[in-house]
Amino acid sequence: NLTWAYATLGRMPGDETWAALETAAVRVAPNMNSQEVANLTWAYATLGRMPGDETWAALEKAAVRVAPDMTSQGVTNLTWAYATLGRMPGEETWAALDTAALRMAPDVDSLDVAQLISAYATLGRMPGEETWAELDAAALRLAPDMDLLDVANLISAYAALEKMPG
Repeated sequence: NLTWAYATLGRMPGDETWAALETAAVRVAPNMNSQEVANLTWAYATLGRMPGDETWAALEKAAVRVAPDMTSQGVTNLTWAYATLGRMPGEETWAALDTAALRMAPDVDSLDVAQLISAYATLGRMPGEETWAELDAAALRLAPDMDLLDVANLISAYAALEKMPG
């Protein structure tokens, strides 16, 4: 939560604080819930700081464990964080996030579907076929309620993924 607070405030912790936060993240990751995993990874991405290897491994393991419990915002924020950090999730994490995205697609809101599809485009990787079909249907269903930024991001993402809506 402390790393999330720094990111929310737009403040970069000092080196000594980072070291302590990294150590704490590795220690608590096995007990994090889905919101905490998404928030911490989002915080790293927001601050533009790649987690250390040990922290990254702990977060990946935690993401796989909690993905079945993630909300649409959690799936979106976590996938966005990977895309923003420019780091592809490991195969097990990718599969867990894909399954979570498929589960939440029917109930996703317009912001989450636009951001999630944009994150896939940034990563340069398509979700599974069934997941894509559900997200594409959600995007079409929700497009009339999207703001201009979400529409622009969605159009850009479809182009980057070389897909046509529908």
